Amino acid sequence: MRIVINLIIAWFCLAFISSTTSLNSDAKAQDQTVDPAAIEALKQMGAHLRTLENFSMTAHTTQDALLPDGQKIQVSGISIYSVRAPDRMKLEVDTDAQHRIYFYDGKSVTQFAPQLNLYAVFDAPGSISETLQHARKLYSVSLPLSDLFYAGANEEAMNKITSAIYVGDTLLDDHWCRHYAYRVPNVDFQVWIRRDGDPLPCEFVTIDRTNPAKPRDAALISFDLDAKFDDQVFMFSPPSGASKIEFDPAKQAASDN
Repeated sequence: MRIVINLIIAWFCLAFISSTTSLNSDAKAQDQTVDPAAIEALKQMGAHLRTLENFSMTAHTTQDALLPDGQKIQVSGISIYSVRAPDRMKLEVDTDAQHRIYFYDGKSVTQFAPQLNLYAVFDAPGSISETLQHARKLYSVSLPLSDLFYAGANEEAMNKITSAIYVGDTLLDDHWCRHYAYRVPNVDFQVWIRRDGDPLPCEFVTIDRTNPAKPRDAALISFDLDAKFDDQVFMFSPPSGASKIEFDPAKQAASDN
């Protein structure tokens, strides 16, 4: 009888090991799945965003922040883009942590901190797309959600996607949106894209895998495609008592973290 019991136990152990191995293999296979339709959806979204000429985009954001003791808290905010392509843009970012307004008038970018009444200016190229890249490369200024507009434009970046899957459909702000999940080195990101009509993003989520806490940034996005702006919207006039400071990339990078 003891031999029979031992054989049964051994059989169960082997079955459990086999099942676990199968699950791990399935998870690994899923992690390496790149669905061409999911890649194409991302490309179409980015290509469409780059065709927009006059619009406003509002993003209600939440960001995980870590306290010194490792506790995770949520920082909420709102980001509002006012755009007149190809060479005018205003962005206001107002969160629990900071308030910044960016003005791009086709020649320069001004960053204004209302609570500190300080502003800084740097010269910029002649288009929004060039300016966003210029700001990131030379001044460590990475504006929220700007990556959405470059989706599919850089083949090298697209080749870094190791997993791309369609998750399902979700109703967000009265729009049915297709939910896609992607993985690149160090970062997971998800995009919900309108199922009907123009392929506009409904929501965008990123997760930093380099941090053990896996902090999450999320943005619920809405558009006004009928918005019109005159030149004054994109021009900065210093308020009374405002002080101009030199744009220090190192300090800017620290303040954005």
